[in-house]
Amino acid sequence: PAALQHQTRMAQAVASAEAAGVDADKQRNALESFVAQVTLTTNAISALAEALDHHDSDYYKHARQVRTDVRGAMAALRAAVDALELTVSDDLWPVPTYGDLLFIK
Repeated sequence: PAALQHQTRMAQAVASAEAAGVDADKQRNALESFVAQVTLTTNAISALAEALDHHDSDYYKHARQVRTDVRGAMAALRAAVDALELTVSDDLWPVPTYGDLLFIK
């Protein structure tokens, strides 16, 4: 939800600038990049959900599936969310950032 709210803010800023007749190419490019990052994140969430949906009664096979599929999906999701964390406005981000954790305000 935070990323989508940020995306909405960006889209409104682009629309306002264009309505005022201002060149908003850089803002539009930033919005397009951000939308791509949000899409990457939602795809990573889906991939993780799919990987977690696998169950096997053989504990060894299940553990191997977690090691290969779930860990990889978790890593991909983390990379996508880390990138969003750098862009989404602090007032929208619902959890402490790495900066917040490292440098208590």
